[in-house]
Amino acid sequence: MISFALLFCLLGCWCHYAKSQKIKIEKMFLENWIGEHHLPAKLATFIFLLLSYSLFYAKYGLVSGLFVFITVLSLILSLLILGRPLNTPKLSVLIFIFLVSLFSEIFI
Repeated sequence: MISFALLFCLLGCWCHYAKSQKIKIEKMFLENWIGEHHLPAKLATFIFLLLSYSLFYAKYGLVSGLFVFITVLSLILSLLILGRPLNTPKLSVLIFIFLVSLFSEIFI
């Protein structure tokens, strides 16, 4: 559950970051579509972040879930803003980290 909450938070932050007109980076396949379609990107951002918060709410409760959500959101936004221009978060690395997190959450 936590792995999916982190994934939804990352996707929501990525949609929000990719629709910004101030960034001047070489965009990937999904970022091109997000950059051209602002209204669906805003809707996707809202849905992903709402799903993420609802999973944190189900796991930790109202106030603790909100605190964890804000903490994770600020961490992911900071890492995305610092790492994306350097092309560090590659898709294969993100998938690997997600799968390791998911398997460790299931089996431990």
